[in-house]
Formats: sequence, C-alpha cells, structure tokens
Amino acid sequence: MRQIRIRLRVPVTLAVTTALAIPLSLPAQAEAPRPPKGAAQGWSDTTQQQKKLSLKPSAIPAKDRAGLLGKGYEKSADTAVTATGDGTGFHLLAGKEKDGYQLRTVASLFEDGFASDTWIGNHCVTESGKYAAVSYAPRMFTNKPELMVRGAFTAVVDLTSGEVTKLPFQSSLAYFSPG
Repeated sequence: MRQIRIRLRVPVTLAVTTALAIPLSLPAQAEAPRPPKGAAQGWSDTTQQQKKLSLKPSAIPAKDRAGLLGKGYEKSADTAVTATGDGTGFHLLAGKEKDGYQLRTVASLFEDGFASDTWIGNHCVTESGKYAAVSYAPRMFTNKPELMVRGAFTAVVDLTSGEVTKLPFQSSLAYFSPG
C-alpha cells in the first residue's frame, strides 16, 4: 500500500486568512443615510410656510358652505378627523363642519428616544365624537413582526382640548387598531 503525504502550506494559508480577516474586523465607514433632496424635514411654522407659498389654510370658502354643506351647517357638531405623520411625530388633525372643515393640529404624538424618518399610526373616533383612540409608532416598527403586532404606543386624545392621555399598554399597527 502506498502512502500519500499531504503537506500544508501554513504560511500561505495564514497570509490569506489574515488578508481576509483584517478588513472584516474594521468598523464600517459608510456615510449616514441622507434624505433625498427636497424631502420633507418635519413640520415648521405653518404661518411662515403660508406666507412663503401665499396659501391660506384649506377650508370650504364661506360663500360656498351653504351650498355644499346644506342649510344649518353653522349649528352642526360634526367634526372630520384625519392624521398624518412625519419625522417629528404622528399628527392628529380635526376640522368642524361649522368652520368649513378647516383642519387644525389637535395633537402631535411621539415618544422620546426614537429617531424616525416618519411616524405612522391609526386612529378611530369614539361614538360621542369627543375623543380619538390612537395607535402610533416609528415607521421602522413595521419591519419587525413583534413590534408590528404589539409594539404601537397608544393614547386617547380629547378632540376639543387636545389633551393627550397616554395608555399604559401597547397595541397593533394593523389597520383595525385601535378599534
């Protein structure tokens, strides 16, 4: 029987291993992500924005309200509620029918310690129309199933005063939450 001898070349193997290991052990030197040019950078003073853009707050013009909203709109207690998010928080907006549904920011919801490009969430209004229940979170929470299902912060917002009552539990970011 013939013996085969295998000779390892330790110096070459060691050199190749070292050459591959050194770059992998160094910290990454990538540049921090930047938003695209012209991207929204959060909310600023809306009065200044309106002056720059020569815009007035959106509302149904007073002269058109009776025709669009019907007679007696001035006595209506109806309120439209919507929400939007940006890097500064999840904003709840409301507008009353008697004011031509001119939207105003009722509350801006966020949590300290989370840097997010956008806050997202859902809301529903109580039967009385006085409160909104809100689930909100940084957008990146949708990337982790456990945070998507049970990581959203919750609050109840008084739509008249803007008072925010944060709740001691978390909820889902699903479309039906916090309903």
